[in-house]
Amino acid sequence: KPVYGHPKSARAWSKTITNWIIEFFDTQGWTVGTLMSESCAFILLSPDNTYSLLSVHTDDVEVHSERDEDTEYIRKSFGDKFGIARTDPRFMLGVLKEITILPDGSRVMECSQPEFCEALVDDYKEHITYGGQYETPWMPGCLLEIKADDYSPSPAEQKKYKDLGYLSLVGSLLWLARRCYPNLLFATSQLCSVMSMPSEHAWNQAIRVLTWLRDNYQTGIAFHINGNQNKYIANDSKNKDRNQT
Repeated sequence: KPVYGHPKSARAWSKTITNWIIEFFDTQGWTVGTLMSESCAFILLSPDNTYSLLSVHTDDVEVHSERDEDTEYIRKSFGDKFGIARTDPRFMLGVLKEITILPDGSRVMECSQPEFCEALVDDYKEHITYGGQYETPWMPGCLLEIKADDYSPSPAEQKKYKDLGYLSLVGSLLWLARRCYPNLLFATSQLCSVMSMPSEHAWNQAIRVLTWLRDNYQTGIAFHINGNQNKYIANDSKNKDRNQT
């Protein structure tokens, strides 16, 4: 039996809920399929040959069905077994997913983390003094290099900005960049590069990124149903005296 806080609880719970999904729906005449590449994703085929997609992240479950009655049946089945709370279906693991139908009939899904962003800005609001808006999260031309000759914060300076919360702030920005705000990736890579030796300059840049986020957090990553079908990667490794490649 899973015990909260035990090192093996996560694995035990995963086995418990996976086995229940397969066994229960199989006995009800459903066909259950799982993805080898993603063990938390299930494909359910009802006795009437209608599909439902089930995504299970520990105790957060999301379901999409061809029929509303299938969604309700799955919800009730989980509720009868485990007890559940119905939540806003637009949110999953703190991510807000909003689908917009464009004039041409195509759809776009935009993902953002408004609650996390608002809480983060509130945590550091006393340090956000710029009332204007930045066009970009990172200051153009700024580079942080921990081994650079001109980067040498004293131990007292490092301690000051660690105590102010540099590590926590940058970790939070990295969390956002990796989930819904890829336009923060360069900024967070720079801030993380001096994580062990934060300086006043690095702190100011982190606050700049947070200030930009304050005004732009409602715009996250967007997925278009008819978007580019080919992978596209832009790379510019130009840095100070290095040539562009």
